[in-house]
Amino acid sequence: MNQLKAFLFLLISSLVFLQAHETALPKVTLQLVWKHQFQFAGYYVAKEKGFYRKAGLDVEIHEYKNGVDVVKSVLEGKSTFGIDYSSVVLQDPRKVVLIGALLQSSPHVLVSLKSSGIQRIEDFKNKKIMINKEAWTSAPFAAMLRSKGVSFDEMNIIKPTYDIHDLINKKVDLMNAYLSNEIYTLDKEGIAYNIWNPKEYGFDLYSDILFTSKKELQEQPRRVAAFVKASYRGWRYAFEHIDETVDIILQKYNSLHKSRDALMYEAKMLKKLAGYGTEKFTTLDVSKLQRIRDIYNVLGYVPKQENHTSLEDMIYRRPSNYEFSLQERAYLRTKKVITMCIDPDWMPFESLQNGKHVGMSADYFHLFETFIGPQTHIKLVPTTNWNESLKFARERKCDILSLLMKTPERSKYLNFTKPYLKIPIVMATRMDAPFTADFHSLGCKKIALVKGYSYIEILKKQYPQLVIVEVNNIEEGLDKVAEGEVYGYVDALETIVYAMQKHHTGELKIAGKFDGTRDFRIGVRDDDPLLLGILNKAVASIDVQEKTQIANRWVTVKYEKGIDYVLVEKIVAVFGVILLIIGYFYLRLRRLKAKVEKLSLCDPLTNLYNRRHFRKVGQKAFSLFTRNAQTFSVAMLDIDNFKKINDTYGHKFGDTFLQNIADILQKHSRESDVVSRFGGEEFIMLLRNTDSNGTRVHADKIRAEVEKLYVDNAHVTLSVGVSEVKKSDTSIEDVVKRADEALYLAKANGKNQVVLAD
Repeated sequence: MNQLKAFLFLLISSLVFLQAHETALPKVTLQLVWKHQFQFAGYYVAKEKGFYRKAGLDVEIHEYKNGVDVVKSVLEGKSTFGIDYSSVVLQDPRKVVLIGALLQSSPHVLVSLKSSGIQRIEDFKNKKIMINKEAWTSAPFAAMLRSKGVSFDEMNIIKPTYDIHDLINKKVDLMNAYLSNEIYTLDKEGIAYNIWNPKEYGFDLYSDILFTSKKELQEQPRRVAAFVKASYRGWRYAFEHIDETVDIILQKYNSLHKSRDALMYEAKMLKKLAGYGTEKFTTLDVSKLQRIRDIYNVLGYVPKQENHTSLEDMIYRRPSNYEFSLQERAYLRTKKVITMCIDPDWMPFESLQNGKHVGMSADYFHLFETFIGPQTHIKLVPTTNWNESLKFARERKCDILSLLMKTPERSKYLNFTKPYLKIPIVMATRMDAPFTADFHSLGCKKIALVKGYSYIEILKKQYPQLVIVEVNNIEEGLDKVAEGEVYGYVDALETIVYAMQKHHTGELKIAGKFDGTRDFRIGVRDDDPLLLGILNKAVASIDVQEKTQIANRWVTVKYEKGIDYVLVEKIVAVFGVILLIIGYFYLRLRRLKAKVEKLSLCDPLTNLYNRRHFRKVGQKAFSLFTRNAQTFSVAMLDIDNFKKINDTYGHKFGDTFLQNIADILQKHSRESDVVSRFGGEEFIMLLRNTDSNGTRVHADKIRAEVEKLYVDNAHVTLSVGVSEVKKSDTSIEDVVKRADEALYLAKANGKNQVVLAD
């Protein structure tokens, strides 16, 4: 009996001890931005699977209740962490720390039934929309509508019931919805619908951003790190074990009473929006945050005094574990030599000089090699150019490439470390070129880039209207700009400044800084994951101070030998002012450009300017004529018998043929000429400071070039009408009309000729 009492005493004491130990864990609260559902599954999993407890935390998860201000709750200390939408970026960086974005793209959309007759955003006017105030005033919806000239003021706003059946039963024409929620019901019931997603209109925002206060981070950095690590472990588990996670939600976190099928649908959709399985998962990019902030700013949601606060300061930087594993240490002992290729001509970033690796990347690799340890040496494999370096990497002649951007093509044979250099991308032009805010405003101009550089792949995909001219090196590219062969040369800021100061001071300028920066990494052969992990730790080991020292060293070093130091100081000062001016106008232009819908400048088939742009430029030329007597001429060109080509060979062949004609027009035109596709098989040219005789000669050369083209052994010809502006003209339309009449005469007189208007 005494033994039984002793056993019970020990058992009770143990339970009391364990309970006391459990309650002794620091209390942490997480405030959600909405009701319980799979949207917050990772946090539930971290709690229920004991990840938080193992991290030394006792976490409470608070479901959203009406009237709760998530940010205010965190800043007042009522909650330790919070989940909020993209508007959290508007908070004061001195008070709020953004930890990570679970959803890389927002799931908030508008939805309408196909049977509603709504085919475009302009059709929203006078329609009934069910939407809550938060969504109504949110930046992505407001920006999407404004880009098409529509506002919520022109719609009949219905108080939300949050019931998708109000849309199905046609009580409303539109409603705001969540891609992972309401859309499930429409799919399940087989109802056809249209989704109006701000992302598709250029307004791609983060959602479900995890954040805390600066006070919490400063006072409890280890607690923040522990919570983040356990939470992300929970999310990885949730997405890898969706069935089990749904069971957890059904048992303990299903206040919305969702079915298993609905939760499974939500899980799969959110996994996609989170970018799970990619390096973007949970990350925050400062350039995207700035884009989000700019959208809010244009809409008037940002207080004036906070327009220039630093977003970099808002992003949480997770501590890195620099220790090598036993497997990694054994690998380094066996490996001994890591072979490396570089770009042999890309200063100040890197170069091959007298067989030696020099430049900023060389300084980084000195630190990397020191971090890796003396048992392994990084050996340079010399190459003659960047394309050869890429070739050597594909052929495994080098294990790593020192400094490059990640692209889909390179990912076929390389893995990539985290970035260690973030480089602004700028454009050099002649001194008389206007400032350029982004590539859209360049229209169909010719832009030079070095062969093999990743910018080419990116620009061709995002801005297909640009005419890309590939050059062998930066000197050739800048020379082409100086000689007027191309409009601009695009490269990294430091590289262009470095080269311009050597060869083109006073001749060229930096006339554009484009969105964000480009991330440069180490490329690692994709069959060596251990080496990738080692180099990632090496990259993470470099602190901000070391990066600053390397950058400053190369700003200074290049002016130490045989250069006038006073001149250097003046140059640096001038470029500093230029960059400040660029930054100022860059922000202003972005805000202005966001207020109006961007009108396309180019014909998508031929990459020539379109009719709308021609008329705009033509009216400006006409204004210069009336004000300054600055003459110009217009040539209207039409392919003879084009219908026969289409009928014989098909429209696809006809499109290719039009592209060939466009290439001839571009090749034989001056930088000052405006060449456009007027419609169908008609083209039109405006030649500044050129009379009708000069234009006739120019047009006849083009006609002769086109005549050299053959289709199935048959001649292809061009008819042209030319007219010069007159004092009696009232607008550009008069000049175009006379050119068109002259073209008609050229056709009537036998085709394949140039006719001057009376």
